[in-house]
Amino acid sequence: MEKALNYGKNKNLNWGEIMNREILGKSIFVSAPIKEGEVFSYENLCVSAPGKGLQPNKFPDVIGKTAQKDFCVGDNIFQRVIFLKQLVI
Repeated sequence: MEKALNYGKNKNLNWGEIMNREILGKSIFVSAPIKEGEVFSYENLCVSAPGKGLQPNKFPDVIGKTAQKDFCVGDNIFQRVIFLKQLVI
């Protein structure tokens, strides 16, 4: 059954799945202004639609990181930076 469901392997998304992810998905957004040097926390981040940024299951990876620039309310957090030692956007 696991083989049939392709568990444990990287899955390539088709065009329809990508569109659904953006339209119906959710992502991490800035919910309160963040100044350079401040720490990302549950108080200044939220999860909302659309799903154009980092997925909500990565929320714990962002919490506690230091902002390397100013962020405005509504800014997305993106995956391309989350795996750096320090969150740089």
